[in-house]
Amino acid sequence: MNELERTALNEILRTVTYIAEKLDEIEKILEPQAEIKDEIIGALSAGKGIVDYGIGSAKGAVGPRALNNDERLAVGLPANELMTGDLGV
Repeated sequence: MNELERTALNEILRTVTYIAEKLDEIEKILEPQAEIKDEIIGALSAGKGIVDYGIGSAKGAVGPRALNNDERLAVGLPANELMTGDLGV
């Protein structure tokens, strides 16, 4: 292998390494979002839906209803303290 071929191979390896590092950075950013998406899909498939009144609705895209504790946990939010514990019944 001559000097020109070695230089070309080194440049190719350097470029591949750079691309791999950038892909790792992107995966680190996307990984938490994929986990949240999986939790939402799991909650929806278990029948725990979120109300959607539609874009043109006077109530807005999601409406005034607050998320219940199962929905809050599915999207990674803390449970609402008012909805937990003994309700005095």
